[in-house]
Amino acid sequence: MASIVGHTSGTASYRLDRAQLDEAVDLLSPAEAYTGHGHPNLWLWRDDLCRLDVDPTAQVIAVFLGRDHKLSGDSAVAAFRLAPNGRTF
Repeated sequence: MASIVGHTSGTASYRLDRAQLDEAVDLLSPAEAYTGHGHPNLWLWRDDLCRLDVDPTAQVIAVFLGRDHKLSGDSAVAAFRLAPNGRTF
């Protein structure tokens, strides 16, 4: 995903359009050939593609957490950190 959005380091968020998400899925899809490891990012991204088809107002945001993530003023980073996913960031 970092290569798609141009992320190089640190904490940041990026809004993705349909073409960028399609590209990320295409780049990661060959990894499914290895069944010794799950591919939750790929599966989630494919689910997100379906959501974009159903709801044209839906948005996909890629969030990268660097060491400085607790200092970020980025609202998408803050929302990700507070998401009820069972993990604390």
